[in-house]
Amino acid sequence: MRSYFFLIIVILNSLFLNKTSAHSTEKEYEHFKEQWGMACNQILNQPLNSSPAVGLPTVSVTQFGAVGDGSTDDFQAIVNAMNDAQGIGPVFFPPGTYAISQSLPLPDYIVLIGENKAYCTIKAMGNFPVIQETRTSSDPIHWAGIVNLTIRGGGMNGSNAHGIQLKFGNRVTLSNLFIFSCNHGIDLAHQYQTFMTDVHVHGAGSDQSNIGFYFQPLTDPSDENNAVQAVNCLAQGIASYGFRLINSNGSKFINCEAQNGIYGFYIGDPPTNQRKVRWSHFANCLADTNSQAGWYLQRGLSSYMGEMQFSNCWGGNCPGSLLNVNGCSNMSFSNFLLVSAGQNGAVFSGCNNLSVTGFTIQDYNNVSSGFAGINILNSNKCAVTSTNTQTNFNMRGIDLNGTSDYNAITGNVVQGGVGNFSRGTHNVIANNVTY
Repeated sequence: MRSYFFLIIVILNSLFLNKTSAHSTEKEYEHFKEQWGMACNQILNQPLNSSPAVGLPTVSVTQFGAVGDGSTDDFQAIVNAMNDAQGIGPVFFPPGTYAISQSLPLPDYIVLIGENKAYCTIKAMGNFPVIQETRTSSDPIHWAGIVNLTIRGGGMNGSNAHGIQLKFGNRVTLSNLFIFSCNHGIDLAHQYQTFMTDVHVHGAGSDQSNIGFYFQPLTDPSDENNAVQAVNCLAQGIASYGFRLINSNGSKFINCEAQNGIYGFYIGDPPTNQRKVRWSHFANCLADTNSQAGWYLQRGLSSYMGEMQFSNCWGGNCPGSLLNVNGCSNMSFSNFLLVSAGQNGAVFSGCNNLSVTGFTIQDYNNVSSGFAGINILNSNKCAVTSTNTQTNFNMRGIDLNGTSDYNAITGNVVQGGVGNFSRGTHNVIANNVTY
């Protein structure tokens, strides 16, 4: 590890000298910035010890007067450290609680690193985002990062009391963070290849947050992406939504978990007329103990919502339907485990061209009556196969309702059989085992 960091420092020093030489050109300087950004990204993806790596140049916020006592305003000291760190190295936070009176910026190539997230906190003293950076599509945030810190907002009821709010980012890294007491723990828009790993938004009482991860609607007509790779992220004890993903075009969510709140994963449903919502992927994700639905997908006012993939996901312990999909097209749902639903295990309403395969659904319809393991409502050209349903509440495994037509329900093992209450005449129901 030491030799790896030493190599990075040698490269950076060489680049820095090259940049500052009398013969350097603007092109060389741009190359320097690119290499420095990539080195920062490599640093962020290395396991961090209790202090910065030996030989790694850092700027400590305490060098510029930050106190970290939880009450002194450390805003200007931290900003001064960031300014000094441009082109030198990460900005380091020793143990302490660093109170700030206004939002911290996140300049290009700046990496904020705490010694240990359990002991290093940045705390907002008001109704504003703890860290906020807003750019444009032509000048996004480049190669910045926030690592090993606790972010504490001004309270979940503050309309602007967000944890980290970034708009237009290019390869930003958010890693190993605790977030408490925010309206939105993470608030992102127009990201490109932003990496988010081991970010936990949780808490109870005054530590509770309203929304864990919030992805904004698209606002720039020239940029259709909000592409984030989220791995091992958790929203727990949330008041409203674990993941509120209005537009997550191009994003991937792997090993993410949403517990409590109204919906675990609330996807789509923009508040105003929007362009297409698409290209998101979810794998090995969990929604548990939500008051209305674990997974809620709603096209809403979007012109189109589709081209998404969901695999190896789990939903459980909800008085409503665990998976609720509305107005969506051209999606794949595979290997879901849905356990203990008050209503349907899964409902697909007003959908087209869906593939639903390998579901295991247990104990649905355990609060209300008249619901099924899978309910296909007013949907067309959907295929349901290799699904197993079981409940102690004597309801059908799969129902076709409304105007559903041209659907194939084949090769399933379903308690109570398949109910075809649809007025469509082209549904194929074959090779199902019922009991």
